[in-house]
Amino acid sequence: MSLGALEQIAAATRGVAGCKNILWVGDGFPSMKALSQASSTVDRVQESIRRVSRRMLEARVTLYVIGPTLKPNVLTHIESDDDAAMADVASGGRVPEGDVQFSGLALETGGRAYSGRNDMALEIEESIASGLNYYTISYVPTTKSDNPQKLCKIRVAVTRPNLTATTRNSYYPSPPEDAPVVTPTKQELSFDLYGTAFSSMHYFGLDVSAKRGKTEKGDGYVVKVGASGLDWRPVPDGHRHAEVSVLAVCFSPRNRVLSHTILEMKADADSEAATQKGSYANFALPMNVPTGTIRIKFVVRDAINGHVGSVDVSH
Repeated sequence: MSLGALEQIAAATRGVAGCKNILWVGDGFPSMKALSQASSTVDRVQESIRRVSRRMLEARVTLYVIGPTLKPNVLTHIESDDDAAMADVASGGRVPEGDVQFSGLALETGGRAYSGRNDMALEIEESIASGLNYYTISYVPTTKSDNPQKLCKIRVAVTRPNLTATTRNSYYPSPPEDAPVVTPTKQELSFDLYGTAFSSMHYFGLDVSAKRGKTEKGDGYVVKVGASGLDWRPVPDGHRHAEVSVLAVCFSPRNRVLSHTILEMKADADSEAATQKGSYANFALPMNVPTGTIRIKFVVRDAINGHVGSVDVSH
């Protein structure tokens, strides 16, 4: 649930400019010792962490973890892997057993984890303040890795004395553009689509709008998606091709689901239109809207890059 919540927030805020901070008050998922688990379980958990970490990097999201357990006369800042391992000892507890810990995600994203604090209000204030002013630095690695499973370390050194740069300490590379397309599992696809549909958040990963219109099968809605957010793949005839999943959920005045429609849809465009700013791909969705519907939520997910966008339309 912890990883799922982070993934949803990263997906929702990907299209929002600037850095975003997540203040997580709680312990997150329990630490896991890899040697005590089946290899399939470890692989599944590590792949989930890689996916969430990569999405948070793309969305420029920083995680701050504030432990809710209070201990008298103890102050612990977690700014390194060693700090994370010893935090519970300093706060009167025990060393967390396991090589997969929730606090590690805070360090990976450039945030901090706090443990054993007696003033959580102050820690929340500090976490917010630390993200108000920031620099964006771009660089080209001297050694490039296209292995999406390899954790690449980052260290930023400051020449001025007494200054420390707080940033991500690592990242997972994105797969190369020519890498084979990985088809999401039914569970992953369902999580992205239905998790978005029933969330109170608005998702900005894709620019989505919708209005009533005619389709080949009768009345329905035309869903417009900003072309710049879609992954356009070249096809032999010189055009480019994009694939999306479109979900439409009809809600009653009491927010009860009356119906839902999901379709896999495709769009074609020439190379210029696919990359031109302000261009849109149109997807005609045939729908039989039930009586009593007052709101329809449309969710669009790109089949290649996994970007998700949503829009609510009054009916």
